Amino acid sequence: MKTLILTLALLLGSCVSPAPDLLQTDGPLGRQVSRVLDRHDGYVIGDLSLGAAVAEAALAQSDVVRELAALPEVSRGALGAAAAPVLDRHDGYVRSDAGLDVDESATYLATTDQLRRLLHLGTP
Repeated sequence: MKTLILTLALLLGSCVSPAPDLLQTDGPLGRQVSRVLDRHDGYVIGDLSLGAAVAEAALAQSDVVRELAALPEVSRGALGAAAAPVLDRHDGYVRSDAGLDVDESATYLATTDQLRRLLHLGTP
């Protein structure tokens, strides 16, 4: 009986608190992801050197990340796997954007670096 009560208590506790691999996407995380995706999509749309199929594929990757980040909570692994190529592409665009001043560039790159650390991704 004592074991049953302890088991029920553990099960109830695991239902109430989120699993360690789940991220709450409402709030700062969701806003940060959204800003990076908006900037990424703007770069992709403005990149006339990309063929239509490549641009559509890049925007589709961004849409997957956006959909995952719109969930109330998401697996760190799933969001990280979907976000990694988008973050890499974003940073490539930021590094090559001569129109950004040093502070803007540093801020944008720091944002994606922070997301990579949160998602347990390595640096590109």
